Amino acid sequence: MHIKASIHLAAIAALSAGTLAHASLVTNSGGFPNPTTYDFSAYSGCTNYGAACGAPPQTLIGTSILFTGTPGFSGSALYNAAWALNANGNWDSARNGFAGNNGRVPGDFARFTFGTPLSAVGGFFDYIPGNFNGAPFTILAYGAGGGLLESYDIEAFAPISTPGATNAGAFRGITRASADILAFEFRNGVSVMDDLTFSARAAQVPEPTLLALLGVGLIGMGLGRRFRSSPNLR
Repeated sequence: MHIKASIHLAAIAALSAGTLAHASLVTNSGGFPNPTTYDFSAYSGCTNYGAACGAPPQTLIGTSILFTGTPGFSGSALYNAAWALNANGNWDSARNGFAGNNGRVPGDFARFTFGTPLSAVGGFFDYIPGNFNGAPFTILAYGAGGGLLESYDIEAFAPISTPGATNAGAFRGITRASADILAFEFRNGVSVMDDLTFSARAAQVPEPTLLALLGVGLIGMGLGRRFRSSPNLR
């Protein structure tokens, strides 16, 4: 009885874990199926905040990506000049165009809204480390109706450290089990992003729930055989 109860509880736990495992913070785009990358080179000549840089309230980049964000100096822009990141160094015009969020006020953001639902999205980032404005540098994914799907505090879970470097950083992104991401955002801290990378097709991988339940079933079968063969089992 205790053995059966333990197997049942393990199966329930596996089911719960599997149903929660639909998304992931990723540090490279290697698992993105058929990825597309937008490098912001169209803004290589942009050296100012404001309309000259195609800044918010809205700018169409590529063919179907809408860039929006916090307006003004303490806000976001498409850019191509010096952008200081304190301990993490800086970016300059050699990056040949990038998106930036000046992030002086908590909640300042830069967002990309897509015409096609995505299963994975991310970019090459850097930022001022140390919770610069009292709120952590965060990446977020939104779905239908603007509903929040995922939010990750990068400084807590996957910090980027590029002490004193120029144009350095690291990839950070979000993947989902299905294509339901309609917008991607980075917010807080003084931050920059290049090489926006995304995929509209979900990777063909087994469902976590199915794998977990299969493993539990195999363990249960093994335990059952073991106890049935024991001479002391009553």
